[in-house]
Amino acid sequence: MGHATLYLPDKELKRSRDFYEKFFSNKKNVANLGRMINRGINDYSKILWKAEKIRLADLSNEQLWHWFKKFEEIFNQLIVLFTVIDEYNFSNFEEKIMGELKELADDPEKVFLVLTEYKKKIISNENSYIFKQTLMEVADNLSDKIDFSDLKNLFHEENNDIAEKKWLIKQLKLTGWVLSGVETLALVKYWRYKLRLTYMPAVVYLDFLMIMVFGRLGLIPLDGYYYFSEEIERIIFQKSPKLTVQELKRRKNGYFVVYEAGKTQVFWGQEARKKRDSLIKEKQTGGREINGMLVFPGNVRGKVLLLSYTRPENHAKKIKQMKGGEIIVTEMTRPNLLPALKKASAVITDEGGITCHAAIICRELKIPGLVGTKTATEIFKDGDIIELDGNNATARIIK
Repeated sequence: MGHATLYLPDKELKRSRDFYEKFFSNKKNVANLGRMINRGINDYSKILWKAEKIRLADLSNEQLWHWFKKFEEIFNQLIVLFTVIDEYNFSNFEEKIMGELKELADDPEKVFLVLTEYKKKIISNENSYIFKQTLMEVADNLSDKIDFSDLKNLFHEENNDIAEKKWLIKQLKLTGWVLSGVETLALVKYWRYKLRLTYMPAVVYLDFLMIMVFGRLGLIPLDGYYYFSEEIERIIFQKSPKLTVQELKRRKNGYFVVYEAGKTQVFWGQEARKKRDSLIKEKQTGGREINGMLVFPGNVRGKVLLLSYTRPENHAKKIKQMKGGEIIVTEMTRPNLLPALKKASAVITDEGGITCHAAIICRELKIPGLVGTKTATEIFKDGDIIELDGNNATARIIK
């Protein structure tokens, strides 16, 4: 399997940031969003309990597909909610709060991390097979049965000690919209992690169902993933023919989808590359130094271990070969990287903000973290010796 990249126009990104800055400033909006998130998680929990009781082998192809689509609908609700609290959407709001804290505190980044702690914390089940592999590896290893015990018990919640946060609020005399803002960001950080650990097992179960559908239709998964949903439906309900070998080969050479004004255009192979290049200005990857947002202080030198999600199949082997003290470089931290993060001396990510998963983990492990660099995975390679400068929120190649 390959990987996909989602591109959004700069104009749309700016519109999104501006909209959500106002959205998160409204307490009523935040409260409504919280209710929607809780309802989405509850709906998912109910359907997962139901899934365990269904004997999939007894379902016809048509019934299996209907069950897949029903589960997918609940899953999509979780993804939409997760997208609403995407770090980019509330980055304007986050920067606004940070600007105020810079006027009040000597170390605003550290203060920000403490103030955005929530009264509850998420404890993940690190022994789960889902955390020991990438989601792609989990899907590849699925058999004709699935272990629901891990899917239902991927995390639990505990009360969090926020005494330091309460003390800081009094010391800084936070009131009004600034106090309301840090409480909103604490909630968002908590929601993001909880939603992520909720939808991850949903991805596993959806893949399990999809692979079962492919098997019923005589498709190997590697080919099946190149079908559109409506094409699978036509094969099941209208007995339409499968894609030809030539068409599959064309699709495996890559495709580019343009969605604009309610219309979709699909380009394949070389045509896809040309269309992408005409619309997307590739980021510049020259230079030896990057900057980002510091999420936990410290200065460190070390060897790069690149764990890119463009090649997730290499993660398990590379993590197993770690000697300790490496600097992890990745697009974003995901739960399958936890074993590596515990051995690392620092973390650098392309994406993320001060409330992202990497920020949470770096604070828990007390290791330096630099997030939102945009190009770390393009500039740094395996084995590079780099220096993370916590004073200036930069990282550079030494040799």
